[in-house]
Amino acid sequence: FTISRLARADLLEALQKSLAQSVAGDLNRKDWIDTAEKLLKNAGWWGSKEVTDPRTGELLKTRFNHARLQLIFDTNVRQAQAAGQWQRLLRNRRIHPYARYVCMDDDRVRPLHRSWHNVTLPLDDPWWQTHRPPNGYRCRCRIIWAVSYPPLTLPTICSVESSVVHGEFNSKDS
Repeated sequence: FTISRLARADLLEALQKSLAQSVAGDLNRKDWIDTAEKLLKNAGWWGSKEVTDPRTGELLKTRFNHARLQLIFDTNVRQAQAAGQWQRLLRNRRIHPYARYVCMDDDRVRPLHRSWHNVTLPLDDPWWQTHRPPNGYRCRCRIIWAVSYPPLTLPTICSVESSVVHGEFNSKDS
């Protein structure tokens, strides 16, 4: 578990624990953000702060505010939900051996993710190892069970060399 430019292990641990409580249903989004804000304020990490990059020694600016906490919460909850969904799919693969990639199909979807919309493959297909959502910040894509496996031709953009493997994401698109 990590949060970019948060260099205090005790704060990371506390935030991770509270996120786990939220995923378990003990804290809603607003309560988690309020708790995290109070924790960061008490530790002197609220607002802008300069930190030293331990690898380069470079002085970097970081900011913890309401928007950043929303992003941290949303990213971690989506990752946890996606991991849980993948485990459910794998547990039931004998009955439902196929999965379908589904994007929100609106004007905020990244073109790359749109090209994967409705791709349906067996759960053991290697494609899933590099294309399981979330695929970048604020990705709203998901995987659902599919009852059949229509033979689909994958777009060439979906090859292993695609930009998703190399981490090229446009954070303003979803």
